[in-house]
Amino acid sequence: MTIRERRSSITEHLRNYGFVRNSELSNRFGVSIVTIRQDIDALYAQGLVQKTYGGAVLTADASLDSSFAARSSERADAKRRIGAAAAKTIRPGQVILLDSGSTTFEIARSLPDNSEITVVTCGLNIALEAGKKSGVTVILCGGRLNPRTLSTVDHQTERQLAEIRADWLFLATYGVDLERGLAERTYEVAQTKRTLIGAAREVTLVCDSSKFGSAGPVLISALSVVSKIITDAAIPDDYRAWFESHDIEVQIA
Repeated sequence: MTIRERRSSITEHLRNYGFVRNSELSNRFGVSIVTIRQDIDALYAQGLVQKTYGGAVLTADASLDSSFAARSSERADAKRRIGAAAAKTIRPGQVILLDSGSTTFEIARSLPDNSEITVVTCGLNIALEAGKKSGVTVILCGGRLNPRTLSTVDHQTERQLAEIRADWLFLATYGVDLERGLAERTYEVAQTKRTLIGAAREVTLVCDSSKFGSAGPVLISALSVVSKIITDAAIPDDYRAWFESHDIEVQIA
């Protein structure tokens, strides 16, 4: 496990449990207490954790929205592969909804040139990235900007999305649970994603394998809204089997 992967795993553990001891992390990862303290110091510098005596807790802000830069660095290689694979499924002339998120940003980076597609998004950074491509028309939904996620939310965003009819939505999510379905961290974000789902004929879920089994606090929808999933090879076997038994295509990037 790389340093980046270990720190990502520590952050994910804190999101699930809120607190962790350095000794527990040392045993879990097979590294020294000194190394774990360095990891905690690095996460503290990013504003993701608060240091406590012998451990760490998740900061209040990080429990809701981590910064885009921090999220982009987590499992970056997998996200790039997933984004590139998703972009290859887009056909000329289509209208595409790109959800906000670090994985969907990689789709925008990989969009084909001269394909005459239209991209509709709530992500400011995604709109700017997609706009660099020749032959790509970009529609950025208005609304209140969340500076941590670089995306627009509120009723204005939802009203504009309600007027859109897209061929495909590439959906990101905080967590995927076989019983609860797709989940997010806040009601506001979850509601925007429900509106995105309603605006598309088909939905492709794009997420790395760390999202499976992670249950966020706010339900978006049942898994039945998804037609296809693009993820990495570490997807748990029980999740892959469930998706395939329910006629949801799984593509490994």
